[in-house]
Amino acid sequence: MHFIEHSTIMKTNKEDEYILINLLNGLSDILSEEDLNLIKLWTKSDDIEFNNKYETDLYNALTKRKYMMKNREEENRYKESQLETLRRNYEKRKKNIKDLGIVLTYDCNFGCSYCFESNVNNHDKDILTEDMIDRSESLFPNIESILLYGGEPLLEQNMDIIKYIIEKYPDKEYRIITNGYGIDKYIDILKKIKVKWLQVTLDGGKETHDKSRFLKDNRLGTFDKLISNIDLAIKNNIRIKIRMNISKANYQECLELRDNLKKEYPDNKLLIFELQPIFQLDDDSKNFLEPILYSVDEYSDNTINNMSSNLHRSLINGKPIGLKYHSCPAETSARLIDSSGDIYSCLVSVGNRDSRVGTYYPEFRYFENSLLNRNITTIEQCKNCKFALLCGGGCGNSRNINNEGFRGECSSFSRKLLQYSNALGYETIEEVIL
Repeated sequence: MHFIEHSTIMKTNKEDEYILINLLNGLSDILSEEDLNLIKLWTKSDDIEFNNKYETDLYNALTKRKYMMKNREEENRYKESQLETLRRNYEKRKKNIKDLGIVLTYDCNFGCSYCFESNVNNHDKDILTEDMIDRSESLFPNIESILLYGGEPLLEQNMDIIKYIIEKYPDKEYRIITNGYGIDKYIDILKKIKVKWLQVTLDGGKETHDKSRFLKDNRLGTFDKLISNIDLAIKNNIRIKIRMNISKANYQECLELRDNLKKEYPDNKLLIFELQPIFQLDDDSKNFLEPILYSVDEYSDNTINNMSSNLHRSLINGKPIGLKYHSCPAETSARLIDSSGDIYSCLVSVGNRDSRVGTYYPEFRYFENSLLNRNITTIEQCKNCKFALLCGGGCGNSRNINNEGFRGECSSFSRKLLQYSNALGYETIEEVIL
């Protein structure tokens, strides 16, 4: 019999415990030292004999959960069938555009020190036009929700086009990513629409926040104004999502601020949080921060949270970890339009014209070499990688698309796989090679 190559066995810090994961169907199990020794013995034999019921039951369980197969050809056929199922779902998602992001302008009144749009300078003060909204409505007729984004969407000069968008989509659910400074100017408009949340960023207490998030023209701090506007929104029954960009320098202060705000606004339906390491941090900093943030309910790395909870369900209840044909919605159903007539599929990429997935105005077309065609069958490193079906290729925007084709973010998954299990209390030490 053949023990599948698409598997991984990780030794934990407990003397007699290993985690076994089937990388073709997402099932996982806890092995003992005795189990592992039997598996090693069986992989070296074509004629397996069972000495007792324990060995028979173990073998049958491994076969049923497809860790053991007849040969490598059967394993390859099983992989292809899994890929085909995922591919069909992937193609459906690419056509099912239910949410539209609208980048109203790249202009902003803040001069944040870590802004990933800081290099956007072409037409950065242009505002989306009514013709552009009309065009997008015809191209994406089944929209159920809208994200307003920028630059800064709630600048006073954007008010007319926002009113036009609301006229076009009066009954849709709105999410708005704003620096929060203009909430008071827009409060009468916001009260009249269905707002899922306004996202406002606070990066710690007043002194820390004001060092990184200040007004562009005079570098005045913004903390006091944002706290006032958050209070105004909540008093008008508008939900606020407070985003915190975490670094080694501010994580303790952010956690303390989160706790204080929860006490001040105990109705958690109107105040929610999203915590995330600053996008540009290096791997060492993220390695330090991520384990700390695992214990925080509002940690926004859904990949890790979902994988950790899926791994937990798999180990405890036998449920499979979800397989991935691609990394995230940026490679399928996400669409953002901007004031230059371009289409993007990821918030982090807007304004970087090399990361466009197409154009919608005046001409509509999708580019062949874009995130919308990036998946584990088009990324060269993924084609023969045993982890591909759980990894999905990693973040496409962390690996720029170039003339060499799509690239995988390979280091991320190997690092996070250990973190998934560590977050559940299984302190994994190393991968075991059979």
